Amino acid sequence: MPDPSLRPQTRPTFTAKASLGEIFALNRLDDSLFQGRSRGGVSTRTFGGEVLGQAIIAAGSTVPEDRELHSAQAYYLLPGDTALPVTYHVARDRDGGSFTTRTVTASQRDRPIFTATTSFQRPPAAAMTHQSRVMDAPDPDLLPDPLQEYADVPDALAWVRFTLDHQPVDLRFPEPPTRVLLAKGEPAGPRQRAWLRGHKPIRSDRLTQAAALAYFSDLLLLSSALGPHGRTLSDNALQFATINHSIWYHAPLDPSDWFLYDMEGYWTGNDRAMCHGLVFDRQGTLCASTMQEGLLRNTHRPS
Repeated sequence: MPDPSLRPQTRPTFTAKASLGEIFALNRLDDSLFQGRSRGGVSTRTFGGEVLGQAIIAAGSTVPEDRELHSAQAYYLLPGDTALPVTYHVARDRDGGSFTTRTVTASQRDRPIFTATTSFQRPPAAAMTHQSRVMDAPDPDLLPDPLQEYADVPDALAWVRFTLDHQPVDLRFPEPPTRVLLAKGEPAGPRQRAWLRGHKPIRSDRLTQAAALAYFSDLLLLSSALGPHGRTLSDNALQFATINHSIWYHAPLDPSDWFLYDMEGYWTGNDRAMCHGLVFDRQGTLCASTMQEGLLRNTHRPS
């Protein structure tokens, strides 16, 4: 069977400011095979959150409706090519009484570029609950628009404008993020926080909302490790890429509304960084946790 990723896309590639609804509209080729369209105009390399979100949609399309995604662990094997669609093959690993497991392999040109294990759970009638982490951040409606807040910091303003122009997201910052502090010539630590929400309404079904949160969880996480080194992802002497990314879902969240992403890059070494994130809704409920390992490599090393 010819590789479906070599077939012409049924619709043109996305514009830079595509909605999540467009990004997650997969073509179903058979019971276990899906095709996602690529988003052009931003980079020649696919965005990791886009591939993860599409993989979640593909996996969830093969599970019973009474199962909700509770975790996804992904490995990025090769850079994706935005000039080609991505083919998602779903392996039906397990269908248990409470849990359903699917493995998704994303391919282009007959080569796997990404793999993810996703687990879905039938929600119990009652369960023990607690959370030890508490959210303490100003309400996003009380925070200024970053386009106005950083209007007098050209490098920071350019970064904010680029992000808002090329990602389906709105942003507010409780305190200046890593990129802004460095643009102002100020020291930055390994932690940053941001309020995020989809710039357009997101479908209310739990699968789409879970995919949307996975998409957003990849936007700023790796950069939280760069503050102590005074570097940014725009540094031409820095090679970066996501190696693996995991997300655990704890409570329902509608990413159309503001949610706080609290991120910490708690270790760097051996050309890698480890970053951790916590996702809170506006009421302070811990809705998700993330972990990401990324490549951070100096391309110009001392002689």
